[in-house]
Amino acid sequence: MKILVICEDIYCKINSKEKTGGPNGALYKHVKKNKNEWFYIGGEENIPQSGMEILKWAKSKGINRIYVHKTQQNVDEILEDIRQQLRRDFESIEIIGFHTTDKELYDALINADLSKAEEVIKKKQAIPHFSTLKHKIMHIFLPLDIDFQGISKVYTQEGSQKAVDHLKDMLRSVLSSKNEPSFPKDKDNKPAYYRQKLADLWYAVVKKEFSDIVSPSENIKKLIGNNAAIDLIPKEKMIDQKVNSTWKKLLETCGLKYNDSNQFNDKKVKPDTDSDIFEFVCQLDDLLAKNNVDKNDVDGILKFKFHNWYNKLGECLDELREKLSG
Repeated sequence: MKILVICEDIYCKINSKEKTGGPNGALYKHVKKNKNEWFYIGGEENIPQSGMEILKWAKSKGINRIYVHKTQQNVDEILEDIRQQLRRDFESIEIIGFHTTDKELYDALINADLSKAEEVIKKKQAIPHFSTLKHKIMHIFLPLDIDFQGISKVYTQEGSQKAVDHLKDMLRSVLSSKNEPSFPKDKDNKPAYYRQKLADLWYAVVKKEFSDIVSPSENIKKLIGNNAAIDLIPKEKMIDQKVNSTWKKLLETCGLKYNDSNQFNDKKVKPDTDSDIFEFVCQLDDLLAKNNVDKNDVDGILKFKFHNWYNKLGECLDELREKLSG
């Protein structure tokens, strides 16, 4: 990997000769360590004023990541300029701001220790990233939760036939896109719309695809920092019994089986096809294939208390986030 560090204080402490030819003619220092290349820019008069200048130069050097000292003069303008350009033309370059008060990261950057820098960043980003991931996960099932609360209420207040009509409308809405290329189907070419929602959940939690059932959607793969829930748990937290217990509960709620001796071994995680949530989404996909609904179908579907499951999923994620931040 190639890394650029923009910080006057760090620049002065790097024991390497200055080179010419940095962004906009700036001086820079170059260090090679453990197959990684580090580029350092510093000095008040030596910091380029344009993020575009930095990005063009970084791209020409094949730089993958840029660390910017947040209290550096003009850094706010540089960061914003860089982010604007990143959104358009430089998606392969990651930008990370830092303070010299972040001693662990500061020392890692001085010593060109990429593993340590990544470890520190992972810890700092875990909680905000986990919160964003939780929102993404809950959004997968929110429309379904709203639909089934409505069906359950209609069944209670207006009778089974009205509930049948409500379920038919829900399924009809899904089937309206059946002929589109992106509509999910299983290996037998049968609708897999609801199983894919579960596959999306599995991917967001353990970042695994179980294509023998159905592949997750392309949208769910756009995880922040490419991190699923399992990636946001530091190694030292994996031995915490409270974290262990919550993680097991989350996997079980998601309809996943795991290795009892090491539940964080993602290679051993696989779908539990006997779980209630898996059977529920299979029932819904069967109704899509049948394209017909009667009272028995509604009764069968409502046996599974989806709203309770949905709330439990949210509680598991909140509990895990709390354990990680403690």
